[in-house]
Amino acid sequence: MHRRMPLLTLLLALTAVAVLSAPALAQKMTYTKKVDNFVFVDDTSGSMGGAYCDMNQPKSVLAKDMLTKLNAQIPELDYNAGLCTFASYELVKAPAIYDRAAYGQAIAGLPTDVVSFGFVGNPTPLGVGLRDFEAVLKTLKGKTAVIILTDGGQNKDIDPVKVATHLAKTYDICLHILSFAQTTSEKATVEALRAVTPCTVPAAIDELGTDTARFEYLKKILFTEAPAVAAPAPAPADKDSDGDGVFDSKDKCPDTPKTHKVDANGCSIPATMEIMIEFDFDKSDIRTEYAGELKKFAEFAAQYPTEKITIEGHTDGVGTDAYNQKLSERRAQAVVNALVKGYGIDAKRIKAVGYGKTKPIAPNTTEAGRQQNRRVMGVIEGAFLKR
Repeated sequence: MHRRMPLLTLLLALTAVAVLSAPALAQKMTYTKKVDNFVFVDDTSGSMGGAYCDMNQPKSVLAKDMLTKLNAQIPELDYNAGLCTFASYELVKAPAIYDRAAYGQAIAGLPTDVVSFGFVGNPTPLGVGLRDFEAVLKTLKGKTAVIILTDGGQNKDIDPVKVATHLAKTYDICLHILSFAQTTSEKATVEALRAVTPCTVPAAIDELGTDTARFEYLKKILFTEAPAVAAPAPAPADKDSDGDGVFDSKDKCPDTPKTHKVDANGCSIPATMEIMIEFDFDKSDIRTEYAGELKKFAEFAAQYPTEKITIEGHTDGVGTDAYNQKLSERRAQAVVNALVKGYGIDAKRIKAVGYGKTKPIAPNTTEAGRQQNRRVMGVIEGAFLKR
């Protein structure tokens, strides 16, 4: 004769099993951040309105759910944390000290009812979004993790890989793509973006289906963990002797000028800005579409009126070394002339240098690659960002 287990006893037994089988995530650990800042970017373009594989839900819904779950597992360290969307670009939450509850409220406000028109699609201007996103990066100090949730589909306007390459050269970032890509074209865009920064941590949405998988993903990007240990004796109070916002114990560049912006190590940040101008084959004429680039560079240079400027000219790999050397010099000089005549830059502080075909940034085996190599870049030397 079997006796029925009382309900309370049964519930207690089940609770004990749950506690014993809880994942190691619940253990008391000490966390140390790997980066100073992180920004999640949610692709809310029309292509994200389509269903992902056999999950039978719109990618926009899955992305928002994934952000909610990731947020629940990020340790509350003193990151600067931001949140924005692409297509169209919107800064949903400006970077601020990370607070899980506040960040969760920002995620809750993300849209999921994005419009998708099937094959035609609602375009995804990733390049435009990345370009606009630079305004956020300019406000951050130290190392930044940028995690983009996107399918990489239906891109238009500016080449996103080109813009991402510029950002990687200008700022201390790691670019991570949490992929919803399904087609060959989408996957190619995602992989090209990942290749921009060697520190990237690749992952697809269907690879992060468990707490453990998500925690390991976050750990690779944002923090390290170790078993908690007894707190050591209090250390003497740290100071910031030069007033740059970095304590002396971490300041590798003491006595920095008070007018300079500094990085996480307390060192002055060089004031450099690249101007990317591409040319037609065998031409040194500046196309009208680059007027905005010239104006932006001239305005930046005006902030540092005594510093030298170098304009570098480059060519593709077609033709002889000697011919390309002269062509690159003509291209650099064309930009110098435009900046001097059109924007009043003193000719004594700006010079043109040609590198011919010696410094390609893309393969010369395709027309697209050759077009990228037909370019001019400008750099302001010896200046530092102002606080």
